[in-house]
Amino acid sequence: MNNIQEQFKHAMGQYGLTPPDILEPGILYRFAGKGKKAANKSAYCKLFINGNGGFFGDYTRGIRETWFANKADYALVRKAQTKHHDDTNIKQKNAATKARQLWVRAKAANPHHAYLMKKQVLPYKLKQNGKDLIVPIYDQYDNMTTLQFIKSNGEKRFLSGGKKQGCCTFIGGKTEILYLCEGWATGATIHAATNCGVIVALDSNNLKNIAAWLTQKYPESYIFVCADNDITGVDDALKAAKSINQRTEPIIPQFPKNDIKATDFNDLMALAGINSVRKQIEEITQSQLEFLKT
Repeated sequence: MNNIQEQFKHAMGQYGLTPPDILEPGILYRFAGKGKKAANKSAYCKLFINGNGGFFGDYTRGIRETWFANKADYALVRKAQTKHHDDTNIKQKNAATKARQLWVRAKAANPHHAYLMKKQVLPYKLKQNGKDLIVPIYDQYDNMTTLQFIKSNGEKRFLSGGKKQGCCTFIGGKTEILYLCEGWATGATIHAATNCGVIVALDSNNLKNIAAWLTQKYPESYIFVCADNDITGVDDALKAAKSINQRTEPIIPQFPKNDIKATDFNDLMALAGINSVRKQIEEITQSQLEFLKT
């Protein structure tokens, strides 16, 4: 086992990582990344229980590696990873074909659909199949990849096998100012309040994936992130905003009466009206625009 540990530590050393002297199988160790102070814990490693391999990485530098003492084991894992990647691509391709077929057959959404009435928003370009609203989802090249279905009670699901990461849906067209947000109803509210184009990420974890290509696709637009006012929403929105422009901050809704159930700009509209949404977004947008233009 000691020989395996030394080989494992040597492999990490190739990436400038210095793990603890003793590594027990099955335990995740956190330690300082390359060039970091001892208190830093950006690096990590773990030996597998069987002692035949392990994984290690460094969050700061984006390193994630799997290591095996036996090269044959590594080859098997790489083969399995390649097969999984290929299988995923096939599923995503098939889902995209099905999404386009369903979209073509679907009818324009009923403006009086229960979900739209509850959220007090227009359907814009949504479609409908039976009682389900259909949200089209596209990649950065405007290729449809999958669909989101929204039931009357607000329950949501995605077309099985479709690609969602880094993909989004659009409300409105390209404008000088664009907003990026989480949910479709939030995006519809922001568009109604500002008349600006809105990119909807569909969940907070996807914000940063979309932010990675937005500035390249819309280099002439100012892009701002509208957060959901909860811990995850604000944290993910901050990361996305900083990846778009280090000088901007996410726009976070503030609610009257400290309503603990409210989180997004659609909730704000329900509580205080569309003018309150417009006022909050435009005030922060103009403030940040003045800062960006100086």
